[in-house]
Amino acid sequence: MAKRYEKNPNPQKPMTNVSTCRLRIGQRNFELACYPSKVLDFRQGVETDLDEVLQIERVFSNVQRGEVWGKDDLRSVFPDMSVKKVCEDILLKGQLQHSSLERSAGASRNLQTVLSLLHAKTVDPRTNRPHPLPALEEAVKKTGYDVGRREKKPKVMFLEIVQRIRDLGILPLERAKMLVKITAPDFDGGRMPEGAERKAGGADFGPDAHLFLMEPSLYREVDRLCKEMKWGVAVEKAAVLEEGEKD
Repeated sequence: MAKRYEKNPNPQKPMTNVSTCRLRIGQRNFELACYPSKVLDFRQGVETDLDEVLQIERVFSNVQRGEVWGKDDLRSVFPDMSVKKVCEDILLKGQLQHSSLERSAGASRNLQTVLSLLHAKTVDPRTNRPHPLPALEEAVKKTGYDVGRREKKPKVMFLEIVQRIRDLGILPLERAKMLVKITAPDFDGGRMPEGAERKAGGADFGPDAHLFLMEPSLYREVDRLCKEMKWGVAVEKAAVLEEGEKD
């Protein structure tokens, strides 16, 4: 039987702006009061300090009512595990619960980040210029993509949304090409992958520098080749765009 915990267990960290991470085992809930922005970091190994993830290191049966599981109750379900280990287990396996207000705010932030990435890193292939932000926002809405999901980073959302816009034919859209510089006195252009377009370097780059325009998806292959051949490689420009937006 879960016991009720006092109303303010830690005066230095009042239970506000937190979410619940819930693991259900059988008919019982095991909940943690956690900071939602830190849970994903913990799951990815970026954050390892539980004090930064949890509002308090206690396992609740109901966070909102302040009801905490006793040690004997926890041992019966999580044998040979300390409270800290139980908390880590719940963080890794549990489901993060959000209020409607948190979900709305998170979706708005994600949408703005995705739109910024779309505007900076994609172009209309007919003009090599970015689409206007209102057109991009309308395209994202038409995909039906849920930008409120907390388990995905905005950059991952951006890549998936680009693919969905293209698959559905909502807008003519391509990733902006990268400008990559390879430095090698013994450079063999025949080893470059198909799709890498050679560009004139100009006097500023020197005789051993070789410039290529390429799709971002080619960069890993080029980087592996350069490591294999002991060539230098650097991204001169992450997104090559014409000035201004599409009319």
